[in-house]
Amino acid sequence: MNFLFLTGLGEDFTLHYNSQPIIIWETEGDGYWLKQLAFWRTKGYYASRCGFVFPGLTGMSVLDYAKFDRLLELFADIDVKVIPLLQNNDASFNGYSMSQDLWDNWITFTQHYKSDHRIAAISLFSEPTPNTMPAGKTDLEQTQYFADLTRAIHQIDPERVVIFPIGQYCYGSAQEWIADLQQVGIVDEPNVVFDIVHPYFFENSWDMGLTPEQKAVWYGNTWIQPFINAFGAKRCWSGETFAWRGTVIDGSHEADPVLQSRWLTAIINEFVKREIGFDIWALIGNGDAYRFQTPIMAASNYQPSGEPPPPPPDHEPPVPPTPSTIPIIAAACIGIAMIWWLTK
Repeated sequence: MNFLFLTGLGEDFTLHYNSQPIIIWETEGDGYWLKQLAFWRTKGYYASRCGFVFPGLTGMSVLDYAKFDRLLELFADIDVKVIPLLQNNDASFNGYSMSQDLWDNWITFTQHYKSDHRIAAISLFSEPTPNTMPAGKTDLEQTQYFADLTRAIHQIDPERVVIFPIGQYCYGSAQEWIADLQQVGIVDEPNVVFDIVHPYFFENSWDMGLTPEQKAVWYGNTWIQPFINAFGAKRCWSGETFAWRGTVIDGSHEADPVLQSRWLTAIINEFVKREIGFDIWALIGNGDAYRFQTPIMAASNYQPSGEPPPPPPDHEPPVPPTPSTIPIIAAACIGIAMIWWLTK
């Protein structure tokens, strides 16, 4: 199986680093971030998902083709591919998800990087919601828009893998969204993977009184298996999850790191057992750099017949820079992901 690697730097991702030049990847902490990618590449992790926004939007790194070209060069040097993700995380995305500007920008991007094998896939939009749709539009119309955009991209670059945006935040159930996907005819489009669910464990009412292990199974039965039944595991992708580390949830509750570590192991095992691709949004941060290294590496070696084996003892990740050297690292996060559809 192939693995993907997701990396983010707090509120800013890889194209800019707090408005600093792309060379920050080479110089920050003596190349610490590239060394992180190279270390996980030795474990079989395959690519880096890199968030950005198009010009005119805010809240994330603005796409700059010169910087992105340099990023592709740096990652190619360590044999890591890139997945560019349009990251919805700001009010500037209100009403944007069906816009001509979004369409035109993705078409330009596709033309610019046609047949560029340094790019593993493109992720069209992170977490569309009712707020990202123009007023008066419906969920079906938004699904139709992204289906049409996917086809337009494939007219330019037929082999480009497209990650179709998640419908979880617009539809009340997996079955409702599957019905619309089937209606717009996108489920049989080649080189399309569907972002189907972003599962979390918060220790609050959202968890329905379930343990981490029980909630992972609930997600598997409720939001994963219906899509597997509809169009197969290799076309299913979970675009985001992670273990909250000492994080205040809903302004009132601090996550228990022991429970969150159990959650991370349980949900990864659920993904692997059902053979779907997935992202892990965060692996380090807030000073507890490798708290979740063991469950992640153990779960990534999942054995259906028994307990996951421990991670190999002979490979240690690079030591993170000290806060005195790089204050922003306290807000940094690194994650990993797995995907099956890239094994062609």
